[in-house]
Amino acid sequence: MSELLSIVGLSAKVAGKSVLNQVNLSLPPAQIMAVYGANGGGKSSLAQVLLGNPDYEVSGGEITFIGSDLLKLSVEARAKAGLYIAWQNPVTIPGVSVFALCKTAYEAQGGKITSLSEFKRRLEELATEVGLTASHISRFVNDGFSGGEKKRLELLQILLLKPKIVVLDEIDSGLDKNGRELIVEVIKKLKEMGSSLIIISHYEQLIEKLNAELVMEMKNGQLLPRIS
Repeated sequence: MSELLSIVGLSAKVAGKSVLNQVNLSLPPAQIMAVYGANGGGKSSLAQVLLGNPDYEVSGGEITFIGSDLLKLSVEARAKAGLYIAWQNPVTIPGVSVFALCKTAYEAQGGKITSLSEFKRRLEELATEVGLTASHISRFVNDGFSGGEKKRLELLQILLLKPKIVVLDEIDSGLDKNGRELIVEVIKKLKEMGSSLIIISHYEQLIEKLNAELVMEMKNGQLLPRIS
């Protein structure tokens, strides 16, 4: 199969207002696509439709994900099939530890855990890799985390789950130089692992460092090739 994700003529509305207009997209395996554009142009709306947010009404077009009609899949089924979306403002989940969240997500995607101690050790290794500490694994999800720590936790989950397609919605927002460099490293590692990525960002330097195969501008609900 030449494409992981194919979008043809996608149009969508939210609260009766058009947010996407005839969007076309083709994403093969192990490729990076960067999407930029002004606020309100439709970047996050595209991510919401991919997620399956019921507030977003698809009024035309189709989305094919690994040969299946994505629009017919539930939010849970989309995630299980290998679609991961990281939002600009990750939610806090009081009472649920990072360990519990990761265990649930890993098993929901078919992962087998034969030893809880080994699984925890793996999470601690990933925590170190993304600039967190082992103690973060026992804390409640994003409870008291800084903005940078929340983004690093998203990266930890992505490395654990190894999704087929990762959509990063402004994940570089609010990060310092070290944080942005880490994102570039993780994105390139995911690509080497075979994942394809859609990177939504305002940060031009990040887009340039990614060496994306495709760079598109989202404007007035349409996805347009970048004009050099």
